Amino acid sequence: MPSYAMDVAPVIQASCTPCHAPGGKESNRLLTTYDGAHANRSPMLNQIHACRMPPSDGPPLTAEGRATLLAWLVCGAPKN
Repeated sequence: MPSYAMDVAPVIQASCTPCHAPGGKESNRLLTTYDGAHANRSPMLNQIHACRMPPSDGPPLTAEGRATLLAWLVCGAPKN
């Protein structure tokens, strides 16, 4: 299972926080902390699984990054 600190947080930082951070265009869903990511785990799972996030004009999500996020989210988004 991916580790939030070692595996997941760097992917979120690179591909999600440009929009999902204070001042971003989706700052209503902050993903800058574990608590924010955990609180938004269901919408994150749905959007990433459907290949709708990140949007085409955002930083790309690699296949490895997508797999890491999906594995973490499917396993309950633990703080590990």
